[in-house]
Amino acid sequence: MRRPTSELVNAVPRAIGNGNLHLHWHLLYDEALVEEQLVVPYRELTHRPGLAPVPARWVHATVMHGGPVDQYTQAEITAIVDRVGEACATTAPFDLIYDRHSVGTVAVECAARPGAPARRLWELTTAVDADVTGGRFPRILDDGYYPHVSLAYGVGGPERADRRTMKAWLSDHPGGPVVLRATHLSLVAQRYDRRHKSLLCQHIKWRDCSLLLESTGEGRTWSYRGFGVLAGCVAAAVRGSKPYASAGIGGPTDSRAIGRKSQQP
Repeated sequence: MRRPTSELVNAVPRAIGNGNLHLHWHLLYDEALVEEQLVVPYRELTHRPGLAPVPARWVHATVMHGGPVDQYTQAEITAIVDRVGEACATTAPFDLIYDRHSVGTVAVECAARPGAPARRLWELTTAVDADVTGGRFPRILDDGYYPHVSLAYGVGGPERADRRTMKAWLSDHPGGPVVLRATHLSLVAQRYDRRHKSLLCQHIKWRDCSLLLESTGEGRTWSYRGFGVLAGCVAAAVRGSKPYASAGIGGPTDSRAIGRKSQQP
């Protein structure tokens, strides 16, 4: 029986919902600001049957979705990290204006503008990945990348979230755009697992691979810094005024650690 188009569908495709780790480049934001401006005011919208709400610590803007971690060589990971870091060394931090929540077919999301600065990062990371790997992995989002964050995903199960009801809720609640400053870019290993249906912190997880681009504050450039990986380290722990406090500051990038299986489920 065909599912009514008013319902949100499972956001984790079967092809990638096998528990594997995939490489992603993410823009990560201040957790407290995300909680205050994007999560709390819309909790009634995102916390309902048929949805997996995204806790503030996991909210991210995907820049690039790469291939399975175990299909990259250690030399390729090192080359990707080095080349992206070098290319972004003169890139200024930028603001993204996230518009009000909208209800899509698979998620509740906020699209951001202007798209051009984030799109340049997508073009960079995608080109570097393809060049280093010889184009082994498909160019995901090649048909039109736009920056956005997702605040809840549709999940499988007997209950489905009704999009019309959610849009009606939005029509009765005020809300405006939120400005988030993109100050660092993170390479993470993100896990997809169709088995988890309750919270996104169980549904989609990642661990830190290498955090690269830390804003120099008021300056106009990003500073390139490489960081080692703590076994099982969760990238979402690195946020705010001390973004690398939980990720082992000061050491060189240890690409050998990236291929290890995460200890997080």
